[in-house]
Amino acid sequence: MEKVESLNIDLIITGNNKHGFIYKLFIESVSNEIIKKSEIPVLLVPLG
Repeated sequence: MEKVESLNIDLIITGNNKHGFIYKLFIESVSNEIIKKSEIPVLLVPLG
């Protein structure tokens, strides 16, 4: 998040895909952490 703030970014865009349990465990938790910790708006886009 420090890098995002230093780059003066206005919006974070991240993808979300329908996968199995292991994928969701790691990837969705990353997306969730970004959403929780970001003071910058986050757009979560469904892929595929």
